[in-house]
Amino acid sequence: MWGKAKLQFIESGADSPFVMLDTASPLLVRLSLLLSLSLCHAAMYAPQGAFFSELFGTSVRYSGASLSLTLGTIVGGAIAPIVATYLFSLTGTSTLITVYMTAVSVVSYLCSLGLRETYRDSLSQHDSMTPARRAGN
Repeated sequence: MWGKAKLQFIESGADSPFVMLDTASPLLVRLSLLLSLSLCHAAMYAPQGAFFSELFGTSVRYSGASLSLTLGTIVGGAIAPIVATYLFSLTGTSTLITVYMTAVSVVSYLCSLGLRETYRDSLSQHDSMTPARRAGN
């Protein structure tokens, strides 16, 4: 098993194709989309359901996973395009956007390191744990 932190690190590689987008070459643009969407994002989204469900006990698993995913999508999906547009207007290239996305990926990676693996825990043991103990504190 790869583990959460390693998969989050792979996702951070999805930021690098911006350099290829700046060339405006149709071939390099297609290649950047192929690399970022098929490899990096797929490696992150494939285990995401299991990742979120491990964070919550069975009594609140559906609500906890859906609420955290929805709020994270709203906050991240609303702020990132605004920041990216502003950064692009400063330089006219995607260099600052790449730096921004890499920084956000590093923060996500560091946060995922704080979560412990729970695949060996029984469901009854997982339900009896407090959220602080479940997070590894």
